[in-house]
Amino acid sequence: MAAVRKDSSRIPLYIRIESLIRSKVLTGQLEPGDKLPKEDDMITEFGVSRITIRNAMANLEREGLIVRNPAIGTYVSDDIPVSKKYVITNDLRSIINDANRYTVKVIDLTITRLGDTRNPRDVRKFLNLTNDDLIYTIRRLRFLKGQPVCLIENFLPIEVGKYLSKSELARETLLKIIKDKTGRVLDRGEMYIEAVPADPDTAKLLETQLFQPLIMRQIYYWFPDNEPCEMVMYFMRPDHFKYKAEIVGVSDY
Repeated sequence: MAAVRKDSSRIPLYIRIESLIRSKVLTGQLEPGDKLPKEDDMITEFGVSRITIRNAMANLEREGLIVRNPAIGTYVSDDIPVSKKYVITNDLRSIINDANRYTVKVIDLTITRLGDTRNPRDVRKFLNLTNDDLIYTIRRLRFLKGQPVCLIENFLPIEVGKYLSKSELARETLLKIIKDKTGRVLDRGEMYIEAVPADPDTAKLLETQLFQPLIMRQIYYWFPDNEPCEMVMYFMRPDHFKYKAEIVGVSDY
């Protein structure tokens, strides 16, 4: 296993070690029944204290990924709890169909000063507003079998957000509500994907660990004539999702 570098990161070392081993188990680099290094060997390898290693191992044991036996050592569990991952593609029909898979809880539907949003720079640029302008913000949680797996934050102009209600947002997709209420359909969208660490609020809502890597999808939607409709940010637990992109034109290479 690769050593954990000591740098200026504020991510606790036990979480970093825990995440490294979890990834190796879930990707098959460590198979069921494989023996992990001894505690003293991990202390030397990672350059950390004994309590750091024990904290990491305790969390992995609670997840059912490892089994610890003081007499014989620590092993990868024979029964790895693997969650089904849902494949997301970049076409609008797939995005809408995916939304229908979940139960939804609306956390907030508020009018907010743009400068107080999570991502004021990108929202400001997209909606062509100033930080003092007001916009509608929505926060929703998506659940699969009772477990929160995705936090969604929407940012909309006042003239679009005024059509929304919490009750409808819990039942229907936002894009369908906009279409039904205004008669307007989208013209196009752009999607950007990156990995981001879970901040305290997001980690609490998604019931995951602080700083745990999340898949973040940032999507911009436009009405015809290049009029912005909304910007949306999805914070997705990577143990439930993966992204699929088609590669075309290979024969022309």
